[in-house]
Amino acid sequence: MKLSIVILTFNSEKYIKECIESVYEAYPDKKNFEILVLDNGSDDNTVEIVSEDKNCKVFNFPVFSMGTSRNFGLSKAKGKYISFIDCDDRFTKNRFTRHLKILENDPNIDNVIGVSKLFLKEKNKFGYKKFTLGRKLNIDDYFEGKCYSLCGITYRRDFLVSNNIKFEEGIRGKFGEDWYFQTLCELKKQYSQIDLQDSALIQIREDSFMQIDVQRKAKCLSLIRLLEFHNSGIKVKFLTLLKLTLKYNLSKTFNKKSEFDLTLEDNLKIFFKRNPLRGFFIKIALKNIPFSKNFVIKLREFQSKISFKNLEV
Repeated sequence: MKLSIVILTFNSEKYIKECIESVYEAYPDKKNFEILVLDNGSDDNTVEIVSEDKNCKVFNFPVFSMGTSRNFGLSKAKGKYISFIDCDDRFTKNRFTRHLKILENDPNIDNVIGVSKLFLKEKNKFGYKKFTLGRKLNIDDYFEGKCYSLCGITYRRDFLVSNNIKFEEGIRGKFGEDWYFQTLCELKKQYSQIDLQDSALIQIREDSFMQIDVQRKAKCLSLIRLLEFHNSGIKVKFLTLLKLTLKYNLSKTFNKKSEFDLTLEDNLKIFFKRNPLRGFFIKIALKNIPFSKNFVIKLREFQSKISFKNLEV
């Protein structure tokens, strides 16, 4: 088996057919790949639509955590290469033809990272994350919170398996699991090849209420992960930790404490004990400041605007 595609679905009857069709356009070899569909208990026609395709293997996977689901797909995959995609996203034409040629020609390459075009549905705009169009990201970039769109990447499965690289599971697998996964790959000294052509089309839905609702959890978990890396002996720049601490402090404007806050406190205690001087500045950055919600929202919108490159079509 040459290629495995892992798709997560839930009530996806509006999108799943086009997603599967994009796999065939991306890799026309119909006999040499498999599509693993992990369905989270859909009650519409998603499973019926998927089951019509003989290359699809459908798994009823009711445990909803993107990380847990993708790990299950990885464990079932038989392909030499593997890629992950969500049901409402699309692969581009001949994407896998290009990626697999690169991987086949050089067995030292662990993955091919393609450019992902973004579609802002509510604004009807196409564009790119600016940092994905420049130099390849390094570990400091990942620690800053940057990562590529997961479905734009094609992995050599042996690289993931031999290095025991997995997505976080459970509640932690619901927030930033793709960033964490890619950071682990970079820490394992992945050898990546960049494909400068479009490899995927990602739909971004701007549901501001949902984004605000998860802000504190997401920022808290991101800070926890960085502290865990640092406390385990991995070098993380102090300025990076300080920046993320400030972002977490801003996020507290939206929500009360989450289930992650106790874990954060435990990691901060370790950090303060080992780094008393730097811990002093982290404590200052954590001081409660009565930020205005409107101010924080405007700040987030400005940050998104300057990091996004509009594409005229």
